[in-house]
Amino acid sequence: VPSRSAMLTGELMPPPGKKIFSENFEQGPGTFKGAEVVEGALAVPPSGVEIWRAYTTTVKDSTVLRFRAKSTADVDQVQILIWSDKLKDNARFSIQGLKKGQWTPVELRLVEMCAGWSQDGPSLDGSETNNFKLLFNGEKDARILLDDVEVFE
Repeated sequence: VPSRSAMLTGELMPPPGKKIFSENFEQGPGTFKGAEVVEGALAVPPSGVEIWRAYTTTVKDSTVLRFRAKSTADVDQVQILIWSDKLKDNARFSIQGLKKGQWTPVELRLVEMCAGWSQDGPSLDGSETNNFKLLFNGEKDARILLDDVEVFE
């Protein structure tokens, strides 16, 4: 976040806050919509998967979205969208170069997500959030397996 400086605080970022949401898909898709469970993970089609109102937190430096992802095909870019009522827009983050058959850990500090198509708008910092959507460009039968999803406040 441009308004904060590691030189002033002595820390790059605080550790993630308290865990407020967790899903490992052992009991099905839970509150996720748009995908099904395959081999113990959520199989996300290119059109995406979304979750709403399973948690609520105000975004700050310690707010983190963490998960593991594995693609059934090479995927150039995966988009994470979080709607912000405060910003009246989606904040976006792109995951680049997901390789076929390889589990990739993802840890995203929500304070680093910015609104606008080019991700050059205001940060989610201070926004209340309770949702996210994951989608990608790919063949209709391509899937991204999603597992061990956690949100920290």
